[in-house]
Amino acid sequence: MNKKGIIRNDGSPSRLKFHGFGFYIRSRGNLLKKDREKLLNESRNCLAEVNDLTGESFELDPSWSDQELLEQWNEWYRDYGHLMSRFKDKWEDDILKEKLNEVPKSVMGYIRDLEEKVEGLESRLNRLEIERNMKGIRQFGLG
Repeated sequence: MNKKGIIRNDGSPSRLKFHGFGFYIRSRGNLLKKDREKLLNESRNCLAEVNDLTGESFELDPSWSDQELLEQWNEWYRDYGHLMSRFKDKWEDDILKEKLNEVPKSVMGYIRDLEEKVEGLESRLNRLEIERNMKGIRQFGLG
């Protein structure tokens, strides 16, 4: 806690972040000028890809406030981030984290148990393959 007793970061995702870009609206309610310019310039290419693939028209309007840009960009990123080559991998990671956080702990424990069993089976298969190869080598008197 800070001096005023307000918790600044409680671990939940920021509602002031431009997803993908990682820009934040500052406490004064605006973006840094260079971040705003970069957002408007670089979003054109990303949104052009979405436009080409969906046949719709998406474009950030420079006359919008930073808060309006944030709301619109984050909505489009959430819905179409997988279509933006620049953000595809990041979008998939973000969605995967979000979905994993929604999975109950009991299910996650079950998934971990299954992963351990699969690893054990893979290990046993590898040992059997090595034993089979060694039998073949001994059978021909090479070992």
